[in-house]
Order: sequence, then structure tokens, then C-alpha cells
Amino acid sequence: MVAVDAEPDADVALFAALVADVEAAEAEVLALDAEVLALDAEVLAEDAEEAALVAWVVAVEADAAALVADVEAALAELAAAA
Repeated sequence: MVAVDAEPDADVALFAALVADVEAAEAEVLALDAEVLALDAEVLAEDAEEAALVAWVVAVEADAAALVADVEAALAELAAAA
């Protein structure tokens, strides 16, 4: 009878366990990458919202400057007419 060495079977099992660990770690990395991408998307959305608010403020300031100019012109006309 030929003696069967159990060590190769143990090595195969150890290798399979290591492969499973690596695959689980890769899955975790992919999940973390997905979380990072989701956070990046949130940051980009907030940046776009902030840019829109800045543009709105600039437009309001421009409108206010135009109104001030109109009032100053009207006051100048009143002063000239007096």
C-alpha cells in the first residue's frame, strides 16, 4: 500500500483559503471605492449648488448696482430741474 501524504491537501486548502481572503479583500476595496465615488458625487453636487448660489448673488448685486444707477440718474434729473 502506498502512503498518501496529507500535506499537499493541507497546502491546497491553505491556498484556497488565502485566495478566498484575497477575493474578500478585493470586494471590500471595491465597496470602499463605490463609497468614495458616491461621496465625490455629493461633493460635486454641493460645488455645483454653491456655484449657482454665487452666480445668483452676482446677478443680484448687478441688479442692485443698476437700481442705484437709476436712482442716482433720477436724483440728478431732479436736481437739474430744480
